[in-house]
Amino acid sequence: MKIAILTSPKQWFIPYAKELQKLINADLFYDHKEIFNYEIVFILSYHKIIDKKFLQQNKHNIVIHASNLPQGKGWSPLFHQVIEGRDEIVFSVFEADEKADNGDIYLQKTLILNGLELYEELREKQARFCLELCVDFLKLYPNIKAQKQKGKESFYPKRSAKDSELDINKSINEQFNLLRTTSNEEFPAFFYKDGKKFILKIYTQNSFDTSVQTTEGGGIKITLENFIHLNKYKKEQIRRLRNLPQIKKYLYHQHFISKNEHKNFIKRLRTTNQKIYFCLSVKNQILGSINFHFKDASSIEFGFYSNPYSKVSGIGRILEQISIYYAFYILQAKTLYLEAFRENLQVINLHKKFGFVEFYSENEKIIKMQLKKHLISTKVKN
Repeated sequence: MKIAILTSPKQWFIPYAKELQKLINADLFYDHKEIFNYEIVFILSYHKIIDKKFLQQNKHNIVIHASNLPQGKGWSPLFHQVIEGRDEIVFSVFEADEKADNGDIYLQKTLILNGLELYEELREKQARFCLELCVDFLKLYPNIKAQKQKGKESFYPKRSAKDSELDINKSINEQFNLLRTTSNEEFPAFFYKDGKKFILKIYTQNSFDTSVQTTEGGGIKITLENFIHLNKYKKEQIRRLRNLPQIKKYLYHQHFISKNEHKNFIKRLRTTNQKIYFCLSVKNQILGSINFHFKDASSIEFGFYSNPYSKVSGIGRILEQISIYYAFYILQAKTLYLEAFRENLQVINLHKKFGFVEFYSENEKIIKMQLKKHLISTKVKN
């Protein structure tokens, strides 16, 4: 059976389209004019107008729309419903016809949200649910029948960056669902005060921006992104960084990390609350990685590695400072631990400058160090 996936180029859904391509053994296209004589074409997050001729060239043209059709036709139905305060979103799998979101429905299934997802997580859940529905359709095919859409139809308008504007006279709680649908990079939330525009970005506790002082005294803004929320490009960049000889020689696991191993590692991070890995970057330049492992309720072990090609001055000190601050003041640890190879004198001396002291280690090649929160210097706090 010939199966095709059609999605728009240079947009958020592409990594998921490629994943689905492998999962169902399909061909992936970015222009509908290139597709001909397929039994099933999954049209997912595609933004060009498709004419009747294309629909006739293939046996089935399947679209997934995040609404309980015929209600919620149009643009960005998931985000519109999130703003409305809905946590149960019906997805409709239907046969495309000449009119938008108008075909016969094969399958409907409900995505349950917890009401706290932000933009990236909403996109992730939306994409995963679409992939799940494609697989469900294929399992039922060809013994699946479509039904005409019934009921009163409604339409959602196209959203733009201006729809991220907040009302300064309303509370955060009143506008929280709107904040959930804003993208910190593409269309951040904003408001006007006395004619001046202010940008507001929203992060969960485990993913936020922070500013630190460089050794020259100038401020730089560093972004921390949880590994599980990284886009495909950054996931690959952090993998390549991890595989550099000058980095992996000071890590416990010094073998080459393949794409598949890295992918599975990130999948495991999604299922645990004992480990957190962050990618640190300035604009599009990755500075390195820091990670935290919860030993118990008040103790955390951490580690990091930096990009040896970064032009940011004092990068090791910056990563250390952020690690200490995050562990003590965000994760509320009382003791911070680390392990390092004794031969890595440069990083050991860095830890000592921040107050870490050595304690007993059975391995003569490994040094174990710890830092108590109540002993931390005011220099580090600031």
